[in-house]
Amino acid sequence: PLKYRQRFWSGQPPATFESSGENLRRVNSGDLEISPETVEYFRAMYDASIRYTDDVLAGFLAEVEALGLMDEITLVVTSDHGEEFWEHSRMAHTQVYPESLLVPLLILHPGLQEGRRVAEVVESVDLAPTLLELAGVDLPDGFSGRSLVPFVENRAETGRGSQGYAEVFDVEFVRTVVAQDRSRRFQLVMVEPEWDPVGPWVRGTVTFDVEEGPVRFEGQSFHEPRQIQVEVDGEPHGVQELRPGWQPVEIDLPAGQRTFRLTLTSDGCISPAEVGDGEDDRCLAFQVRQFMPRRFELYDLVADPLAEHDLFRQESEIRQRLAERLLALDWEPRGEGEER
Repeated sequence: PLKYRQRFWSGQPPATFESSGENLRRVNSGDLEISPETVEYFRAMYDASIRYTDDVLAGFLAEVEALGLMDEITLVVTSDHGEEFWEHSRMAHTQVYPESLLVPLLILHPGLQEGRRVAEVVESVDLAPTLLELAGVDLPDGFSGRSLVPFVENRAETGRGSQGYAEVFDVEFVRTVVAQDRSRRFQLVMVEPEWDPVGPWVRGTVTFDVEEGPVRFEGQSFHEPRQIQVEVDGEPHGVQELRPGWQPVEIDLPAGQRTFRLTLTSDGCISPAEVGDGEDDRCLAFQVRQFMPRRFELYDLVADPLAEHDLFRQESEIRQRLAERLLALDWEPRGEGEER
């Protein structure tokens, strides 16, 4: 409503575009420009929406109380995701950084006499078993998540450590684990190219971390030869040519932890339709096998709650421990037609 918009943005809105999913995808891919003022305008409208929601909930609770029902209901307020406003160079909610993952979870329950803040990491998947237990319904075997009723009833043992998991696929497959251990909270992010039974496809650029060289794998281009630009820690490190058909690739590296980047360079792409293969965007990609190019990021969410400073190279013990946890959750994709 207008009165909420005016509280968070004075004057005229900037000349902006319709914030549709398609337009936001174009912004994130670099096909549509977005100005800093437009980002701030969208952020202000989001804040106005939150403030409006506050008042709607206040009115709802006042009506429930007037009906004398507050001692009979459990009310949960949460969100499926947050929003990104260019904190990590994207809009909407396409990544697994704190602005997308950290959401409210508010529980009002007749047994709670006063407000209490719980510092443990919990997950959205925990909500269903919590509601079932509060309703006195038995959980089915193998049910996902854990009940948070011990926290609601203030009988949970806190500080023992907890973790949450999330994933997203948007060109790359990104998985993350957020782990709480007493007063410390870390997030490890793992980025992989698109999975394929034969070998992952790299569309344009892949960045990954290696501890020692040389890097060895087999690679191939699609339909015609392609040039692959190699960078190590942001510096040029030569060019590799990939051709159709698997061929061995070996790239020497300096010693020590390095960030490694392979970028396909091309001044065009012959349409696969012209060679009778139908539409296929692999013509601007290359494939690797006998190697999974993984890139990691590590953040201390207590000291750095906005995840702006990557500690992957500094915190070797923590990154190894969290990487083992994350890879332990590495489920194999099911085959065609199999029930998920």
